Amino acid sequence: VGEFKDNEMDGEGAFALSNGERYVGEFSNNEMNGEGTYTWPTGDTYEGRFKDDMMNGKGEYTCADGSRYVGHFENGKKDGKGTLYTDNGAVKQAWKTGEKIKDLQ
Repeated sequence: VGEFKDNEMDGEGAFALSNGERYVGEFSNNEMNGEGTYTWPTGDTYEGRFKDDMMNGKGEYTCADGSRYVGHFENGKKDGKGTLYTDNGAVKQAWKTGEKIKDLQ
């Protein structure tokens, strides 16, 4: 559901897959590009920037257990600085292509 240009998703829209995954947000060239929210069947969600169908830029990934990571993503992975929030408090972290480098002070 949404806007189309030249038979491709372009503009605001949404989709839902049969496995329960869904996306609401911006599209360009038939891909998730811009601001949006992606939800997995597990209950995890990502809200933030997308580029070429991947989490890219500033965003917030929230797990079904309530923990959440707020920071930068690159090519679908945590990359750069961010903060992990859990029941035990907040921890600033540094990441590189999905691998945690260290906790920051």
